[in-house]
Amino acid sequence: MFAGWRPPRPPAVAAGPAAAPGGRPGRARRAAIVAGGVALTALAGYLVAAVLIFPAPLLPSERRVPRVIAAPEDEARRALREAGFRTELADSAPHAVYAAGVVSWQDPSPGTAAPRGSTVSLTLSEGTPQRVVPDVRDLDPELAQRLLAAAGFAVGRVDTVPGTLAAGVVAGTYPPAGAAVRAGTNLVLQISKGAK
Repeated sequence: MFAGWRPPRPPAVAAGPAAAPGGRPGRARRAAIVAGGVALTALAGYLVAAVLIFPAPLLPSERRVPRVIAAPEDEARRALREAGFRTELADSAPHAVYAAGVVSWQDPSPGTAAPRGSTVSLTLSEGTPQRVVPDVRDLDPELAQRLLAAAGFAVGRVDTVPGTLAAGVVAGTYPPAGAAVRAGTNLVLQISKGAK
């Protein structure tokens, strides 16, 4: 070859993390990051389950509020007193499902952790709401029944009555139109026999 010529030197490589025996540089670091991420995800999942899904009292003085919805007022107050809570009557309102005197709502809600001795507010049902019987006089019986059903009533019986209206049309209801009665009440539909 040529005198004084030397092959070029390879470029210098910056020093990096030491390679693990038999492995590539950085593999141990990546494994540690993945393991840390898995541990953090597991911890976050545990906290979500412990706090949101299965809430338990965090302090010894806390208790879980028992469910008293659908219980009569005296039973609800007794259950809450036995669990270490006080009660107060917050409100009463009509309810489509619960009979009068039954707890229809509570605050705090069932299963919530609350300090012993705290107050649970109860809302009592006044029973099903009152509705006004609509006026269906002089209508076809089928149409009258549909209107009564839309207003929250049922026809329990159909009677025929003498009257001045044409035969076969509705002469009235019992309870009469304008009366306030509980929703779901069975009404008597009175059909006119016509004038004699």
